[in-house]
Amino acid sequence: MSKKYLSELFKGAWSAAIAYTIGDVVSNGGSSYACILAHTNKEPPNATYWALLAEGGGIGEIGIGILVGIGDGSEDTFTLPFTPSNPTEIILFVGGAPKFLTDDFILIDVNTKAQFITPPRNDQKIRILAQK
Repeated sequence: MSKKYLSELFKGAWSAAIAYTIGDVVSNGGSSYACILAHTNKEPPNATYWALLAEGGGIGEIGIGILVGIGDGSEDTFTLPFTPSNPTEIILFVGGAPKFLTDDFILIDVNTKAQFITPPRNDQKIRILAQK
């Protein structure tokens, strides 16, 4: 998976003509979804290709993905809320910025914990985007 800026992840309203890649975010029917398997023309809420981010609303205050924890400036390891089905396609967001496997963090304890190379700063929210 190649790195993307957060602004590149948001694709706007879902379109059958766009080729989506993992991590792309769309709105459809008033809800927001993240692509979990690259494809073209697979409309949300198809759970094979899309993960629900926010039901009935935009990304807004809930942020992207499921909350994992909040940084304190020294803690570098966080327990994930679930074990990802495909650990190589996981993105963690720290303070809204995407972090990538091997570049920014590693998975330990049979993919149940993320260990950051640089601990998240104080009060930064850590969220996971991956298929369960």
